[in-house]
Amino acid sequence: MTTTRELISRLQTSSLQIPLVADVLALLPDAALLVHRANQRILAANAAALALSAHPEKRLLRLSLPELLEDFDLWDSLGEGGGERIRQHFLRMGNGSRRLVRVVCHPLGAQSRWVVVRLYKAVQHPHTAPVAPLQWENRFTEAVERITRLLETRGEQESLWEHLLRAVQTLTEARLMALYRAESTSPQAQRIAALPAGSPLPETLGAQELALLRVPALWQAGEAPRNGLQRMAHRLGLRYLASVPLGDGAALTGLLVAADAERRPSPRLSLALHTMSRMLYLIVRQRSLRRNLQRQVQEAAESLALHRALAEYIPLGALFLDAAGRIQWMNPAAESMLGYAMHEVQNWPAQDVIIGADNFSRLLEQAMHGDIIHSLGHKSELHHRNGSPFPAKVQIIPIPAPHTPVIERLLLLIEDISQREAIENRNRQLAQRALLGEVTSIFAHEVRNPINNIQMGLQLLAASLSEDPAAQDTLRRMKEDAERLTHLMDSVLTFSRSNTLKQMHPLDLGALLEGLLSRWQPRLARQGVRRHLNLPGSLPQILGHAPSLEQVFNNLFSNALRAMPEGGDLVIKISPHRDRQQRVILRVDVADTGSGIPPEIQEHIFAPFFTTDGRKGTGLGLAITQQIVTNHKGSIQVQSYPGGGTIFRLYFPALGEAASTPSET
Repeated sequence: MTTTRELISRLQTSSLQIPLVADVLALLPDAALLVHRANQRILAANAAALALSAHPEKRLLRLSLPELLEDFDLWDSLGEGGGERIRQHFLRMGNGSRRLVRVVCHPLGAQSRWVVVRLYKAVQHPHTAPVAPLQWENRFTEAVERITRLLETRGEQESLWEHLLRAVQTLTEARLMALYRAESTSPQAQRIAALPAGSPLPETLGAQELALLRVPALWQAGEAPRNGLQRMAHRLGLRYLASVPLGDGAALTGLLVAADAERRPSPRLSLALHTMSRMLYLIVRQRSLRRNLQRQVQEAAESLALHRALAEYIPLGALFLDAAGRIQWMNPAAESMLGYAMHEVQNWPAQDVIIGADNFSRLLEQAMHGDIIHSLGHKSELHHRNGSPFPAKVQIIPIPAPHTPVIERLLLLIEDISQREAIENRNRQLAQRALLGEVTSIFAHEVRNPINNIQMGLQLLAASLSEDPAAQDTLRRMKEDAERLTHLMDSVLTFSRSNTLKQMHPLDLGALLEGLLSRWQPRLARQGVRRHLNLPGSLPQILGHAPSLEQVFNNLFSNALRAMPEGGDLVIKISPHRDRQQRVILRVDVADTGSGIPPEIQEHIFAPFFTTDGRKGTGLGLAITQQIVTNHKGSIQVQSYPGGGTIFRLYFPALGEAASTPSET
């Protein structure tokens, strides 16, 4: 009589076709299925399989093995190298019930697409025969090998724990298994894997429950439960429940639980749980350490990126020196200040790069003893690579080695304070000018009264003296000098007050110039000067003080007339433009065809009391003009051609954009 093993062997060596395999399966006394290896679809079934599963043939051939067998994994059921393994699973019966069966898979050759699956009824009473020692040792070796293979292939996948738990289940022979992991950030332990999928074991274990499960425990039916997990097992009617902690004492990282509703505990259950718990503890701990290490690496990378960004973009020059005072690194700001690239000066002595501080070497030695050097002196002047000096503030900060007082490195911070000093000097000059303006205003007020008295006295004296021409000529010159002093004091008062912002309103600059030129027309005509006013069709308004702006253009028109004693042309043009920030500005050109201004004088014409007309001019007209324009947030420039005329160009910010505003070129 042909045995089952001989029939399976014959299938493995024959030319396979599904009808042929189905005929061979019909000869097998045990329930057998033909299954496609890739998609695990059932292709054929013998009569014993139909009877065992209580499924009609048509319905059974529409199922896959995972749909027929709970918690089934074909890869797990095939041994290493394609050998056979015996597993137990619940069979989903055609009548809706479940039956525990033993499953054996036979691959039909290494290259075959098919697998024969045999099903046996499992013995389901509490006195299951113990596994032979040699067989259990083989299972133990296979479990360790499988766990090693899972760690190599599954990595950090979530399904890893479930596969590890299956490997442990083969040794414990328990139908219910659960693995819990305790996190340091939570007082609870979370279930991370369970067998079977619908396990009645709890999802979480509280902190109080974990405290009672810190030692291995085995509860069996008939004993008094000692903790919540055992009480739950008693309510569910389980035959036994065993628990073993992962780790010990304060190092508890989880819990391994095994239970069964029908079988008594295996004689080797304690050994299996203890051995596997140690292995799982190492795996859980290793994964926890890896996660912590990855988190620390990420935090360190983020911190390094932050420090690098700070070092790259702060305006301070930063240099790191080793214990011997050699440069190890410096940031771009230091490269710009000192004129050296980092790769050029790496491992150079700092004294060869930081030039200009006489006591630098001594202060480096002092910093190596732990002192923080806040300054190299009251005012340090360092030198660029090209020899140009710049004022700087230098700090030296010692950096000790971790967990020791030994100074390992020095941090040098260099601040270029040239711009700060320039701002401070400018502020001092402005303060001095403000004080001078105030003193000048007081002086002018005090001087005007005596001058008025002198003028009145000269008038009385002229009336009382005889008509002597010499005496009258002397009095006339004295009156002219007094009038000139009065005009000078008025100009000084105007100049000292022009820094004060007056109340401004929106105004039309074109209309202001038209009205002003109409008042100047008689004088222009007497001197033979032709005026030309060029205004675009639409102009935005500016924010200004009309009387002050009239004073500006009166000064410019007056200077233009003095430059054209024999007549000429006075041209005024307003045009809108855009600045670099695309803001609309109005440009006003005031041009004359006079004699022009020599180049050596042009750079001084806006200075107070500078004049080329010593007889009548006070030297404050253009200085006052510039201050008024500046108070309007504008600017004034001069462009002159000796013998060819002069152009004063004024810029004022507009309140709104005009309909058409060409870009400034």
